[in-house]
Amino acid sequence: SPVYIESRISGSKDKIEYLGYETHEPANSALSLDYKNLITSDDLGLIEFESSISGVTPFFGHTLMRQYLKMEGQNTSTSLDIIEQLYTPRGMQAVGMPAYVRKRLGLDPNNYKDTLRTTLYTSNWNVYLTQRALWSTKLFPGKDMIERENDYGYDVIASLPAFKKLIASQTAVKNQRFRKVAIKLKNINSEEDIDEIKNALDQSVALTAATFYDHINDKGNLDTAAAILDLIFNVIIGSVMFLCYFALSSSMTANMIEQKKEIGILRAIGMKKRRIYFLYIYECFIMIFTGCMTGILVGTLIGWTMMLQRVLFTNVPIP
Repeated sequence: SPVYIESRISGSKDKIEYLGYETHEPANSALSLDYKNLITSDDLGLIEFESSISGVTPFFGHTLMRQYLKMEGQNTSTSLDIIEQLYTPRGMQAVGMPAYVRKRLGLDPNNYKDTLRTTLYTSNWNVYLTQRALWSTKLFPGKDMIERENDYGYDVIASLPAFKKLIASQTAVKNQRFRKVAIKLKNINSEEDIDEIKNALDQSVALTAATFYDHINDKGNLDTAAAILDLIFNVIIGSVMFLCYFALSSSMTANMIEQKKEIGILRAIGMKKRRIYFLYIYECFIMIFTGCMTGILVGTLIGWTMMLQRVLFTNVPIP
């Protein structure tokens, strides 16, 4: 709960810029809730998507890694952060959703008359809420909020009051149990500050099963992986260039040996050695240029295909 978390990191609060929380999904948010599933649909229930909704605190948006956030549609009448918008009078009746779902439901974030229906099914009763699409994303950090069809369901984000209304929770916010705590430091590159907060939380008995992530370790892992890949590809490129050099040399040498008679005839009719040299230089240049252009084209095509596959399976954006 926020009370417990903030008591553990109270000694480092001067180093924290923003602190945000994200709730569990409805299935884990209330022990008495015999949850079945959650459906996001149009008003008539003709187009339905199996979804998972979570509530977030107002400052959660300020803790996001913005390079992994790609907006597709949003309310253009405000300059507030996308999560803060959920706490406006209009946002309390709305949700943030994947671009694919919003497009399929035909919703316009700038048209308050466009509504959707959120249905929570349990074994004993169902909850029906009429809501609006406040914004949609092509990519959202840590969420299945993308622009393409997904067989595993779609994530939806709401304000804490809207989420608690959906699951009929009477728990006070300060005692609400959350699934994720996101912290943004004032000095985001200070490893000492990160370690201090992680140690304070890691020593907690209540957080023995918690997993900690920080952008410096993630960046270090990515840099290490990138360095290894660069080394592998540099070795491959050097080997290929070495083989190509000897292949071209042997090919041109064999070609000149086979064309000794033709060279003799050219010399006999008065062609200078310099002109013959340039003929073979031009031939080498054409072969090298054609091979380079073909290699660049094929390499770019293969690299782009591999990058699209990475985006498809990992949801990591194209740099």
